[in-house]
Amino acid sequence: MQLVISILFLFSMNSYAFDLGDGSLGACTEATITAGGRSFNCASLTLAGGGTTFSTGGTSVVIKVLGSVTISSSFVLTGAVGQVGTNSTAADRAGGQGGPGASAGGSYVGATTSPGDGEGNGGGGSATNSAAGGSQDGSGGAGGSNGSVGSAGNDGTGGGQVAPVSVPGVVSNSLGSSLAGGSGGGTGGTGTDGAFNNNSPGSGGGGGGVIKIVAGGVITISGGGSITSNGGAGGAGNTTSAPGGSGAGGGGAGGTIVLQSLSGISIFGTIALNGGAGGAAAGTTGAGGAGGLGRLELYTPGIANIDVASATLNGITPSLFDLNQNEFNGDFTTSCGTIDDGSGSGSGGPFLFSFLAGIILAFFSLKIVKGTKSKVQI
Repeated sequence: MQLVISILFLFSMNSYAFDLGDGSLGACTEATITAGGRSFNCASLTLAGGGTTFSTGGTSVVIKVLGSVTISSSFVLTGAVGQVGTNSTAADRAGGQGGPGASAGGSYVGATTSPGDGEGNGGGGSATNSAAGGSQDGSGGAGGSNGSVGSAGNDGTGGGQVAPVSVPGVVSNSLGSSLAGGSGGGTGGTGTDGAFNNNSPGSGGGGGGVIKIVAGGVITISGGGSITSNGGAGGAGNTTSAPGGSGAGGGGAGGTIVLQSLSGISIFGTIALNGGAGGAAAGTTGAGGAGGLGRLELYTPGIANIDVASATLNGITPSLFDLNQNEFNGDFTTSCGTIDDGSGSGSGGPFLFSFLAGIILAFFSLKIVKGTKSKVQI
C-alpha cells in the first residue's frame, strides 16, 4: 500500500512540467543566495535577514526549492543608471548595465558621435543629435519597454525624438518559456552651444532583472518582505550654457518576476517593477523618457491558490496562470495505445493521474473480491 501511495504522489507531482531541483544546498538563507550567484537548488528557502542585492549583468536568477519559500526581507535585481553627459563629444558614455538576465541601456560612441538605442526587444530609441552651429539642445532618449511601453524622450531644439519601440511579446501560458527582463533606455542626442560645441549626451539606464522561483511548497512574501527589480534611471545631459545642452538618456524598463508553486502563492509584502526615471535635461529641453513597468507572473494549480489581495504591487497587474490548464504537454503512450484527453490543449495531467489512480483502485478492488471468494470457499 505504501508503494501505491508513493506512485500516486509522484504522478501528481510530475504531471506538472516542474523542475524543483535536487535540494543540494539544503535550507537556503541570505548566506546561500549570494549576490553573484544565478542558479540555486534548495531544500527550503527562508529570507529573514538583510536580504540579497544581486550584481548587475549575467543570466537570470533561478531558485529551485523542494519545499516552502518564506521571504521576510528583500531580493533586489535593479538595473544600473546611465552615465551623465560631459563637455566632450569625443567622450564615450556607457549605458547602464541591466540586472540579471536584462538588457543594458544605449551607449554613446564619441568617435562617431553616435547615440545608441537601448538593448533588448523593447529597447528605447536613441535621440537626435543637435544641428551643427548655433545653440541647439539635443533630444532625450526614449525609455525601455517590458510589461508596458516606455515613454518618448523630450524633443530638443535640434531635432525630433525617436519613439520607443513596442512592448516585446508577453511570456505565454507555457512552462519553460524563455524569460526576458527589462529593456534598456535609449541614449540622448549631443548638444551644440556657442561656447564649446561639444556636449556629449547622457546614456540609457539598464533594465530590471529576472528572478524565477519554483517551489513544491507554498511561496510566501510576508508583510515586511519584498522583491524589487526596477529599471535604472537614464543619465542626465550636460551643458555649459542654455540652450545648447545635450539630451538625457531614457530610463530602463522594470524587470520580470516569475513565481511557480505546486501548493500556493501568498503575497502580503511589496513587489516593485518600476521603470527607471528619464535623465534630467541639461538645457532648455531634452529630458529622457521614463522606462515602462515590468511583469509579474504567478503559477499554481488553481487560481484560487493565489492571494495578492494585501500585496503592494506598485501599479503592476499580475498575470495568473492555472497549472491545471497547463500540465503534461503531450500524449501519454502505453502498450495499449495513446492516451489523450481530447482537448487539444496539452492539459492531460489531471486525466493521466485519474487514469492511473483508477487502474490501481480497480486492481485492489479485484484483490478484495478474490479474497472474499476464497474465504467463502473455505
